[in-house]
Amino acid sequence: MANLTFTNGYTYVMGDISYNTRIVAIGNGEVWYDTVPGILAECAAANGAVSSNTLISMTPAFSKVYIVDGTGKFVLDFTNTKLTVSGMSTPPARGATITQATSGATMTVDYIDSAKTSVYGFNTSGTFDGTHNITATGMTGTVTVSAVAEPVTAGAATPHWYAWGTYAGLETMGTMPEFSTLVATYRGRLVLNSIKYPNIWYMSRQANPYDWLYGSNDQQSAVAGTDNVLGFIGDIPTCFIPFENDYMIVGCAHQIEMFRGDPCTGGSLDKIYTSDGIFGPKSYCFDGYGNLYFAGTGGIYRIEVGTTSPVPLTNTRIPKLLDGVDRDTHRITMGYDRQKHGIVISILNIALNTSVNYWYDIRTKGIFPETYNVGVSSQEFYDANSSTYNQLAIGCSDGYLRYFKQDSYSDQSDGDINQAIDSEVVYGPLMIADGNSTKESILNSTAICLGTGTTNANYDIYVNKSAEELIDDLGNSGITRGTLVAGGRQNDVRSRARGKVMAIKIGNSTAEKTFAIERIDIDVLQNP
Repeated sequence: MANLTFTNGYTYVMGDISYNTRIVAIGNGEVWYDTVPGILAECAAANGAVSSNTLISMTPAFSKVYIVDGTGKFVLDFTNTKLTVSGMSTPPARGATITQATSGATMTVDYIDSAKTSVYGFNTSGTFDGTHNITATGMTGTVTVSAVAEPVTAGAATPHWYAWGTYAGLETMGTMPEFSTLVATYRGRLVLNSIKYPNIWYMSRQANPYDWLYGSNDQQSAVAGTDNVLGFIGDIPTCFIPFENDYMIVGCAHQIEMFRGDPCTGGSLDKIYTSDGIFGPKSYCFDGYGNLYFAGTGGIYRIEVGTTSPVPLTNTRIPKLLDGVDRDTHRITMGYDRQKHGIVISILNIALNTSVNYWYDIRTKGIFPETYNVGVSSQEFYDANSSTYNQLAIGCSDGYLRYFKQDSYSDQSDGDINQAIDSEVVYGPLMIADGNSTKESILNSTAICLGTGTTNANYDIYVNKSAEELIDDLGNSGITRGTLVAGGRQNDVRSRARGKVMAIKIGNSTAEKTFAIERIDIDVLQNP
């Protein structure tokens, strides 16, 4: 297949994919991005600019990443060309065409900073040089280019990093809110909060993140809760959750509200749930079917696509899941793993950098506790162009990004690639006696069939008079125990013991070993 090379230096490779997906990670005041899948580089210009606190929020939009941290607002720009200029008395309007006659280069203006010395735009033809003048409709003064920085997409080493403000154009573009800790993209608008005025919401003009002039007389105007019939948010917002262009959920401390449609074209803001809120900015995720899962103070909930009523998932299974978990000391993150069809739920103790974790399996509806050797501070599925890195990315408290490696039988920590994974599963309590009889039964034998890839599995078999007593036994050795070192059907275990309930625990804690269970059969002698 042939490739196409355009005059602005871009090359389009004929095929099914004509885009690049990048991952951006922020930690300890540093901003990192991938140059190619699996290799991260630091954006040196951003070093120390972003706060190292827990209030950082970012959203992708228009081939850029928009970032807020409670005090500042920033842009990480991957596609624009940057021109450093001088002598710009009156800048051109956004969307104007800048021309450098000497080189024959042209660009469409995207953003000009408040100092009017940096111009960011999409290069439409030619290559700008760093010595000659530029012209544009509406621009006054002798404007000479002193430096040119190409976009990453044209081979530059790093993306552009600059403060996110209003456009310094021919007309005022309003004022952005102060002290924003939440940012999202909804219906082509950038959405912000303000901890100074926590009940007010703010949205930029559609398709223009640099226009915050609220109340203009058109349907794409920037808009805020102060000048719109939709009014204020009724509680303190904890997160913005857009679902494409259909709606945006506003998670609050004690309730949930929802934007439907666009605020400037007949949209609405309604309360949809008042019995609980959403814990924090990343205490939610969507599965592959559009269902929303979130953590509230009462546990984990699901809102099925097309509905607005949360359904509790853990209130009967783990009713005290979030007892003692406070917003000022903990962070809850959730990530949907589309390859394993489940959700990682992580509860991070911020001071200790340790987390309590659960795996919720969407197919079986089971929830399983997991222990990691580091705390989990963020999660996002990395939809990379390379299938090798098409994984749920886990941001960890030690500064690393990690993922679950399917073909590895050990954990990796501090360079140790052979740290054993300690895993186990318990089947039971299972009733082996007739429920209507006071008599006990005898567990005669147990047959275990393991998956063919099994290399090591330890088992313990328990029998007792009641389920409560049986549960207490699980921390000790069973009445019968052993080790299995290969897959397939195993020899019957002669586990003769009298009781009313039984359980079997199977697990492995040996490095580079694994197990899988296909089937367990038990033989019981009733009322002997």
